[in-house]
Amino acid sequence: MWVRLVFFLGLPQNRAMLTRVRQVLQAGIEQGLHTGAQVYVSLRGQPVGDFAVGVARPDARYPWQSAGKPLAAVAIAQLYERGKLPLDDRLRRILTHTATGVAAYDRVANWRLLGDVIQEIDGREFSRYVREEIFLPVGMRQSSFGEPPPDGALWNTFRTPPVPLPWENTGQPGNGACGPVRELGKFYEALLAGTLLKPATLSLFTQRHREGLFDETFRHKLDWGLGFIVNSNRYGVEAVPYGFGRYASERTFGHGGAQSCMGFADPDRQLVVAWVCDGLCGEPRHHRRNLALNTAVYEDLGIGV
Repeated sequence: MWVRLVFFLGLPQNRAMLTRVRQVLQAGIEQGLHTGAQVYVSLRGQPVGDFAVGVARPDARYPWQSAGKPLAAVAIAQLYERGKLPLDDRLRRILTHTATGVAAYDRVANWRLLGDVIQEIDGREFSRYVREEIFLPVGMRQSSFGEPPPDGALWNTFRTPPVPLPWENTGQPGNGACGPVRELGKFYEALLAGTLLKPATLSLFTQRHREGLFDETFRHKLDWGLGFIVNSNRYGVEAVPYGFGRYASERTFGHGGAQSCMGFADPDRQLVVAWVCDGLCGEPRHHRRNLALNTAVYEDLGIGV
């Protein structure tokens, strides 16, 4: 089956195995950035990489940190699409991180407001809504907000020796999601396939609504859709935080999680990438790791180079 899949995609065997990605991850282990990682990659809806390295188990449930924020954005988009929620200026400011009057990424507070809005409009608690309207329809049966807790630990590898990071067991929309990273990839596949949102709604939420503004939190220019980071390589691929690699198309959208996790979709190439590394190694080292990993995916698959 695997051999047939490789030839179906027209990919050389070594590229389908994501050799460069594995090399980047192994180098990170040797440098002490992380001790393990999970990776999921699909092209045109077909998985071309689903594996773990180092101490990570393939089915372990890791915290996704802020990489789970787009789940709340999609919940808002579903309510908008169903005519239950107007996409007013207040919501747009929250989803583009401009609610305070300046462009500044908000990690927690505004996402709690989104959870409250979802519960007020729909009647279900945020975690239940996401489980019933996103996780289960997509087949994300191991993913959750809050409980059960993850069984894959994250470590502060910026410290010597590394120290384990406590699980923020809040279940709140900003950073409470966890699961195997392949299920984060399935979420993006479902978006590209039109399973969770109509194509017009997805286009609305992933187009540039905030453009060319300097983000006071990230200290760099970043473009935003509604709840998604949109490819901001135009402001300097070497410096842009939580980017999608050197070869991502202009329409690429997604979201990273604090120094550890990434999920994105490149609709022009029908590419989905999701990964988690178990070490939070400090922003500068994570930026280099993030850029190298995402770039290596495109190089391994021979697309966009």
